Amino acid sequence: MSKPFAFRFDDDDIESSEAEDAVPYQKPVTTEGEPQEIEKPRLHTLYDLLSSLPSQISYSTSAFEYEKGTTLKIPRRELFDIRTQIMAEDETPSMKPSYGVTNDDITPKIYEGGFKTWECSIDLANYLAKQLKPLAGGEGLPKGRLHIVELGAGSALPSLVVLSALLSRPKVEHHLSPAIYLTVCDYNVSVLTHSTIPNLFLVWCACSSLLSDNMEDDFEVTPELTDRFMCELADRNIRVDAISGAWGHELLGLVPQAKNDEHNHATTLVLASETIYALPTLTPFTETLVSILRVAEKNGGTASGMVAVKQVYFGVGGGVEDFSRELNKIGGQPELLWELDGVGVSRVILGVRIRLGQALVTPHQ
Repeated sequence: MSKPFAFRFDDDDIESSEAEDAVPYQKPVTTEGEPQEIEKPRLHTLYDLLSSLPSQISYSTSAFEYEKGTTLKIPRRELFDIRTQIMAEDETPSMKPSYGVTNDDITPKIYEGGFKTWECSIDLANYLAKQLKPLAGGEGLPKGRLHIVELGAGSALPSLVVLSALLSRPKVEHHLSPAIYLTVCDYNVSVLTHSTIPNLFLVWCACSSLLSDNMEDDFEVTPELTDRFMCELADRNIRVDAISGAWGHELLGLVPQAKNDEHNHATTLVLASETIYALPTLTPFTETLVSILRVAEKNGGTASGMVAVKQVYFGVGGGVEDFSRELNKIGGQPELLWELDGVGVSRVILGVRIRLGQALVTPHQ
């Protein structure tokens, strides 16, 4: 087994400073010395993933003050609670319980760090809160049909802000509600099962005033509550999909499309955080991102991306310069939306659009 890559953050579940002394990315091998096969993409239903929720969830709350005196509170499952459930479960085909419960941040092609909440996802969540204004009825949300895709979702803080904004909008009759698609993607199905989907559920609980005012607490999960969660989404015409596996052509084929029609304009937004740290996965990530945007525009809608990253990832070769170069090669156009400088390695949020007149790029299979 190759040596895992680590960002070397100080805390198990972030709040940390910059990446230092990162271990170089190495080609992973099995114990027999053969190259590790990548996980093929699979589509998972919300019902199936919710069925794995434990009877009690421990959570903590992140606060985003996106306007003076206006603070959005987003609950997410505690890392120790995730570890406890994984260690109590049988081994799964996609990931041994030891991955994600040790101090190793990433083991390429096996565990891609999805249980931890990385700095740039917090940056993107805060930026989205300012744009979408979840505590003002989600007034910053686009009108009409909407499709949000988060690549490399992990704990999915950006998607949690989006869902909070969606749930804050006034209810209307189902047939009058434009279709909303929320698609969360992560390499590991175990991350989707134990972190991503539980966090979406917790956000609904918070929006339904079911959680306490404590910043950390335990919450009892019942089948009745998960049924209510799914019914509320259905009533609001919100469809949640989860996709596990590697970026590329096969994943693109599983992403639902919010198609335009004569009554509803479709808007697609692709979100990603800390997804360009390694050169071996830079091309498939960029091609997948651009392809989702291009297909959305081909279907008659508008599309853009937001990618929150560090300027450079020492020791693994990735960074903004390489990502921008890759984007330009396949018809993408980056734009600086936000920057935090003077804190060690600077962090940015890049907007991504398609340059006019560019041909469709098919991700590597």
